[in-house]
Amino acid sequence: MINQQQVREAQRLAWFAVRHRNIQVWEEAKRIYALAIGRTLH
Repeated sequence: MINQQQVREAQRLAWFAVRHRNIQVWEEAKRIYALAIGRTLH
C-alpha cells in the first residue's frame, strides 16, 4: 500500500534538496519515499 501523504512529503523535500543542493535533505526525501512505497532505495 502506497502512502500518498509520505509520497507528497518526499516530493516536497526532493524539490527543496535539488533547489538548495542539499544532500542531507535529498537522503531524507529518498528515505521517506522508500517508506511510502514499502521498499528500500539504494
